[in-house]
Amino acid sequence: MFSLWSPAYPGTDVDLFVEEPFPFEAFLRRARVTDLYGVPIPIVAIPDLIAMKRVSSRPEDLDAWERHRLEQTKSWLRLTAEQRLEWLEGAKEFARDALGAAYRRPAATPDSRSEDPR
Repeated sequence: MFSLWSPAYPGTDVDLFVEEPFPFEAFLRRARVTDLYGVPIPIVAIPDLIAMKRVSSRPEDLDAWERHRLEQTKSWLRLTAEQRLEWLEGAKEFARDALGAAYRRPAATPDSRSEDPR
């Protein structure tokens, strides 16, 4: 990975990868696209950014990851049971999207009385 930066524009570092260390297409599908002077710019999703930081193994990234993990743990502990269930439903949807075609829901049985589990 190479980082490009300019002292004229602090905080606008750009990381370029020589090899694809993660599933780029999946990350791109989850990215948020913003407009910069008429040019669409994909911005990586937070969970994907965290995954990239963990893969990089740079000390500053690992330290940032650890701080983030601790903050997330504190946030989780402040949630009510209902909020935790809502978060888990969102995580399930995220995993379903991330796995794409590899995700298979079990087929419903004819005598099943339950609604769609989503």
